[in-house]
Amino acid sequence: MLKSEPNRMPYHGWLLEIIPYGDAFKFDAYHPSVPGGMNEGETYSSFAAALVAGRHFIDREVAIQALLDVLGSLLEDEKISCDEYWSLTSFY
Repeated sequence: MLKSEPNRMPYHGWLLEIIPYGDAFKFDAYHPSVPGGMNEGETYSSFAAALVAGRHFIDREVAIQALLDVLGSLLEDEKISCDEYWSLTSFY
């Protein structure tokens, strides 16, 4: 389990940090296997808004990784072609 600190909370195996930024807030999301924090480069008017945005960011990253895992298995099992794989993963 991830250790929690003030303004830091575990969420789906990630650590979500809400950071005061002037009169606003921003978030950094940390995955245990990725060095450094990730974010969308946005600021939010409240702690709650930054928290919601950070959770949505993590939810999206978890879903993308699950999709990539499934598509990678389909490619490896030759159930989809390389062109189909790249077409289906061009959402970045």
